[in-house]
Formats: sequence, structure tokens, C-alpha cells
Amino acid sequence: MTPSTRGSDSVSTSTAATDAVRRVYFREKQREHRMKNRSKHSRLMQRVHDLEKLLRLATMSTTKLPPRKRPLSNQSDLLLPWKVVADVMKQELEASEACQAILRDRIDMSVAVIRDMQRFASLHDSLLQPSWRHMTLFANPESRHLGKLWITQHMYLNKDAVFQHFAFPPLSSPERVQEYDLVFTESDCYYLLQRSHLTFDVPMEALRRMNHEHLCSLLLLADSTSNDEKIDEPDMRYQVTPLGECVNVVLGEFADGHHQCTHVVQQIQDDERRPHSHRQRNRSTWSEISIYTGNDIVLQD
Repeated sequence: MTPSTRGSDSVSTSTAATDAVRRVYFREKQREHRMKNRSKHSRLMQRVHDLEKLLRLATMSTTKLPPRKRPLSNQSDLLLPWKVVADVMKQELEASEACQAILRDRIDMSVAVIRDMQRFASLHDSLLQPSWRHMTLFANPESRHLGKLWITQHMYLNKDAVFQHFAFPPLSSPERVQEYDLVFTESDCYYLLQRSHLTFDVPMEALRRMNHEHLCSLLLLADSTSNDEKIDEPDMRYQVTPLGECVNVVLGEFADGHHQCTHVVQQIQDDERRPHSHRQRNRSTWSEISIYTGNDIVLQD
């Protein structure tokens, strides 16, 4: 019973904190709205006074009598017609309502993103869900963008630990490594490990561009005879192989100055924008391009 109680208390605390943040946010927006309304009212009143002043000056300039000898006019004749005032106020009201609609849409969008990020955080809690199958991207554009950033930056920040875990040689090593290994698990699964340490005498930008544009083929993630499918997301690669296997990966590119570039790749298991029923597997790749000496480019992946 104790673990369940702790979980319930944690959810209640998180919900209360979220509600408190939302209340503060809406109070602040209401305060800003009231201040804007008061400011608009002041501007309208000043506009009325200015127009009345112009009207008085125009009346004085058209009369034949000197201003000091001009007979007093009825005060009502110097006031603006209500139709003019009403038209001005109507225009301001329409502008205010349009602004309010825009703010309301932004609030709805922000609430949707917050909900998606709460779901995303719960799905990507590595302490509770060690499996790769929690890799999820939502359809909402803002939530999708944040999800991609979280996945790729998390991989990038852990690249040194990954290279160390798989015993990559240092950049200064002249050793040429290109290995493929199958590792079987007790649950009748297997992992294909690809490890390479290669040196090239080519411009770094050419190697970076080739690695970015043809990543699926270069890393043998899909049919090597076909090109990556062109989709509307430049940081995604998508293919369905002739064997019916789906390759749906997010690509992150990180530059460390002009001397190093890192690509990270992760298979997305649950993609709300591209649902499918094909077979898929976990794909996690780190590819680092570094300038070592002169024109020597070291590629580790």
C-alpha cells in the first residue's frame, strides 16, 4: 500500500502545482487586459478632446467676427457627433476583441503543450521505463518540436559515455576499426552492434553533408539501394523496407565549433503523425566527425 500512496501523493502534488501555476498565469493575463482597457479608454478620451479642440479652432477660423467679439455658441454645437465617437469606439472594440481571440488561442495552445509535455515526461522516465519502446512523438507541432529536442540532446550529452562504454579508440589512434557483432539476450532478442573508427582525407563539410542527407543508407538502417524518403520534416528519416520493416528515426545534428560535428539517431516507436502497423526495431546511433590533424577527418560511429 505504501508505494501506491506515494504515487498518489506525487500525482496530487504535481496537479496542485500545475493548477497554481495556471491560476497565477490567468490572473496576470487578466491584470494585463484590465490595464490595456484603461489605457485604451484614456487614449479615446484624449482623442475626443483633441478633435473637439480642432473643431473649435476650425469654427473660429471660418467666422468673420474676431474671436474676442464672437458671440458665445451653444456648448452642444462644439461637441463631436455621437456617430463619430461611436465609430471610433467600435473600431477599438473590434481590435480589442481580435486581440483577445489571439490571446485565447495562445492560451489553448500552451495548455495543450503542457499536457503533452506531462505525458512525454511520464513516458520517458528512464527510471521507470528502461525499454526503448517509450520513444514517442506527438502530432502537435510545438510538442513534437520539444520532444525531438529532448531525445536528441539527451543522446548528444551522453555521447562520451557511449563511446567509452563500447571501447572506441582515441581520435589520435591510427587503428582502423570496422566491426559488426550480434549479441543475443536471454529473452530471445538480439542486438546488432556496429562500431567503426575510420580516417578520411576529405573536406569535413562534404562528409557532414553526405552523412546528414543519406544517413539511413550509410548506417545500414534500411535498404542501401534506396534513398531516404522525402518528408515534410528535415530532422526525420522515414522508410518502409521491402521486407515490411519501418524505419522512422529522428536525427539531431550538433556542431562543436568548426572542428567537430555529431549526428545522433533514434527510432521513434510511437509517432502520432505517422501511425503504422509495420515491424520495427530499436535503433540508436551516435556518429561523430572530427578534424584531428591537417586534412585528416576521423569518423566514429
